[in-house]
Formats: sequence, C-alpha cells, structure tokens
Amino acid sequence: IRLRSIESTVRFEPGAITVDQFSMKSGPGTLDASGSIDLRKQTGIEEFARNTGLDFTLKGRRFALADSRSVKAIANLDASLSGTLDAPVFRGSAQILSGFVVLSGFGETKVEEVDLRQAMPDGAKPLDITPKQTTPKTPSENETDRFWGRLAMDLEIRTDRRFFVRNRDLIELELELGGEIDLVKEPGAGSEPALFGTISG
Repeated sequence: IRLRSIESTVRFEPGAITVDQFSMKSGPGTLDASGSIDLRKQTGIEEFARNTGLDFTLKGRRFALADSRSVKAIANLDASLSGTLDAPVFRGSAQILSGFVVLSGFGETKVEEVDLRQAMPDGAKPLDITPKQTTPKTPSENETDRFWGRLAMDLEIRTDRRFFVRNRDLIELELELGGEIDLVKEPGAGSEPALFGTISG
C-alpha cells in the first residue's frame, strides 16, 4: 500500500503527550486517530514503560489494508489502544468491505482447503502477520519487537461476501467468502496471533 497525506497535531504538556489529530490516506479511504500518552506516574526511567499510560482511538473508513496483485482489502476499522507501554491492549472491530486473495491451484479439488498463509503466486513470501526480521535490528526495531511481544489483541473481523478467493490461472473461478472471525493475541515474547471463527463460501 501507499500511505499519503499524513498529518498530525501533537501537544506536549506537563505529564502528557496529546495527539489531537492524526490522519493518513490509503487507497480510497482514511485512517484517523487521537489520544494521549500519560506520563504523570513517572518515577524514574527504569519504570518508564510500566507507568506510561496509553489511551488512543482509531477509526478507518474505506482504508486500504493491502493493495497488490495477490491481495487487496478495503475495510472499515473502529479500535482502541489502551493500557501501558509495558502492557498495551488493542481491541476493536473491522469490516472487510471488498477485496480478494489470489491462490495457486485453488479450485482444482472437490473439497477445497484454503490456507491464506500459503505462498503467493507471484513469488512473494507467505502471508504472515507475525513480525519477522532477517537483517540486524536497529534500536527502534528492537523496541517495536518488544512492544509487539507485550501487546494483547482482540480484533473482530467481519466480511459480508464481498471478499473473494481466486485462482490465478483460471480467472473465471472465484469463491465469495462471508463470516466473522476473531484475531486474538496473548501478551508474551513468543506469542503469535490466532484466528477463531467461521468463514464460509
């Protein structure tokens, strides 16, 4: 995806950093966020993460989450980020308005098992929502990994049969999907996201 028109208004005050407005565009839609970082309970740098409070809301409307030859997804999002830097919590819901994923060999068997993690036909790496890094990490990348490891997440994802699974070689063959799944992640350095729910075609 290509992010554009990124704008923000941030206020630095005693005991708080307030994001009055943050917005960016992707595809036909926008993502807006606002909130604050609470620093009032700081007693020392060693307890910075434990005592730094988070309180953010995010709202996406027709925001492009993916836009490539293999995967495309346009969605609405309503979510919050709360807790602390040491124990962040991401909760919310997303509705997939439209999109598709292209898989190799899809539709060639009578009983089809769809694995959205399989390698994409254009040679890209398998779809994987777990952050991975193959090059030496910078300090900021290490902090991102630590934040991801501490994060607890519960995201409800819905689609109303406007998301398609397609075969790259047989463009007339496609399966329309609908249903609801939960994307859940427990906090912990080795914790990976898990999907629960039902998607049917």
